[in-house]
Amino acid sequence: EFVDCGMPSLTQHKMFPLSSLLLLSGLPSMGKTSIAIQAVLGTAMKLRENNMAGCVSIHSLEMPLWRLFRRMACMLSGVEWNGIEDGKYGTGSYQFDRFQQALDYIETLPLFVNDDDRQTSAKVVYSCEALHLQKGPLWLTVSDYLGLFADTGGKGEEAEPLRVSAIGRRHKSIANRTGACVVLVSALTLTPAMMVTKFGGLGSL
Repeated sequence: EFVDCGMPSLTQHKMFPLSSLLLLSGLPSMGKTSIAIQAVLGTAMKLRENNMAGCVSIHSLEMPLWRLFRRMACMLSGVEWNGIEDGKYGTGSYQFDRFQQALDYIETLPLFVNDDDRQTSAKVVYSCEALHLQKGPLWLTVSDYLGLFADTGGKGEEAEPLRVSAIGRRHKSIANRTGACVVLVSALTLTPAMMVTKFGGLGSL
């Protein structure tokens, strides 16, 4: 089974399998967050469209909730992000009305956001398990991104590798316990062997 994220090319190739941890990695400004946001938004829309139970979630350590929802609304409405941000499209304009309609719609979706920028991976596990029990099933959850988690790995040269490994393994436990597709966004580029060593096995995008 896999998540229908609303993006035909990704859904066709079953890029978001359930009960899996995916590492969405790449260099800065390559569109990692955009892909993750579109996947979460598309999945939430599909759940609503098909009248399916469950929810999706984002743990955003980099972007506050209001900015995240604005970005989603721009994606959905086709309105230029910069036009909203710099006030080019003011209240009453056609573009702003489209943007506002999209924003209102997004707020009705089964989409939950935690924008605490001091989150630990243990808190993410707790949050996802609670969502799964209360609003579930949890279909897809995204953490953006690995480098900003407040987890610590001890002292010395092994501190950072241990921290990264712990974050990955806790996210893997979410997939195992809830059956969700778990996406961990990262600037790290890992080989398949490194993925198994650090995270206990995962896919990559």
